[in-house]
Amino acid sequence: MKRRDLLRHIGLWALAAPILSATSRTARAAGSVRRLVVIFTPNGPQHVDGPSEGTEHDFALHPWWAPLEPYRDRGFFFRRVHQAGVRFGENSEYGHRSGTVGALTATTTGPTGTTATGPSIDQFIGQQLEQSGVITPKRSMLFSLQDKAAAFYEAAGQPAVPIVDPYEALADIAPAFGGDNAEIIAALTRKEFALGRIGADCNRLRGELDGTGREMLDFHCDNVASLRAGVQASLEGGAGCEAPSDDPIGAPSETSWLGREQRDVTMDAFTRLIPLAFACDITRVIGLSIGSGASRFSLPEAYGVPSSDPVDSGDSGPQMHAWTHRSANDPGTLDALQTFHHWFCTKVVGVLDALASSLDVDGRPLLDSTVVLWTSEFGSGGPHSNDNVPVMLFGDSDGQWVSGRHFEIEGNREERSLPLHALFVSLARHMGLDSVDTFGNAGAGPLDWLEG
Repeated sequence: MKRRDLLRHIGLWALAAPILSATSRTARAAGSVRRLVVIFTPNGPQHVDGPSEGTEHDFALHPWWAPLEPYRDRGFFFRRVHQAGVRFGENSEYGHRSGTVGALTATTTGPTGTTATGPSIDQFIGQQLEQSGVITPKRSMLFSLQDKAAAFYEAAGQPAVPIVDPYEALADIAPAFGGDNAEIIAALTRKEFALGRIGADCNRLRGELDGTGREMLDFHCDNVASLRAGVQASLEGGAGCEAPSDDPIGAPSETSWLGREQRDVTMDAFTRLIPLAFACDITRVIGLSIGSGASRFSLPEAYGVPSSDPVDSGDSGPQMHAWTHRSANDPGTLDALQTFHHWFCTKVVGVLDALASSLDVDGRPLLDSTVVLWTSEFGSGGPHSNDNVPVMLFGDSDGQWVSGRHFEIEGNREERSLPLHALFVSLARHMGLDSVDTFGNAGAGPLDWLEG
């Protein structure tokens, strides 16, 4: 990596020494660290049910999800799931509103508005870990291939903004490469002091407000406290994190990260950063949005997705949303959507490969301690269907779960949404949050089925 690029994107962190102190935090030394990756993809398959079909142990992946075959035995494949959080009987709760905001929050809005009424599972787990005393420099890290609204929420009505430039993400990781540098320590100390003063001001103002004003102030103060805790964690050092021997981004800093032709480059850069962030214990939770809600997501021209004629949404061209508004009987529709899903699958496999080939501080693959959730905005049954959402889970939670299984969910829509609520609880339990028993606006308890 060129020095000027480091200085531009990482600033002071570029002065860091190549290797951080090998001192491990107590939790890492005890081997109790767990991680979570949450992946969101837009628009859904629309016209096919997936991702698998068969019995619990004797099942096959649908052709659209065939690229996941190398991780079939390490996965859990859910079929006929209904989107979590939908308030049944209210027509306004369907479509992109519940698909985008409900996919990870298991909550949806009332009759108006398009925002979540609770945090997404990634932010919820990060917040709960922090409250339980697990402090990392970043409570969570969020990446996205588009700069539109994603599915991540810090709280009701508070979207969490993901990073779209991999060099910005690297800047959050880079302090771990040189924690004994005097200039870095001085800068972090100044930042910690400033956040402490802001936090003190927050606390003084708490008694002067009530109602909505108090709620807004509390939210702000909590975020300031989180930032300060992260800086303090950086000052305390990491856990044997080595600086990469070459550029972990693999692309010029001037790359147009949001451009259609750069999809592979951007995705591959974030893929390389995920295990680096985990190995350096920068965070325990990472969210990745491969396209935002109602996404006009296009692949590079080389993938051969043709242009759609104008559809009822007003869209046209090679982007995914236009093709999801076309009938399955229209020429090219199924081929175009399969191309998108094959691309999604290969990128998820890339994330799994990166975790499987990267070692934790104890010498084991990171995938042993990491669970990867992949869910989507929509399922099948036509445009804007919240039914038959393809949900997949990879990783066995350090041997606690029995993987390589297919789950065909039965019942009405309400009954088929409850396992997804329970799945979110299981993700919290995987992360060591054993007191969590509910998530979203329905259901209780973990999904015991995961344990075999």
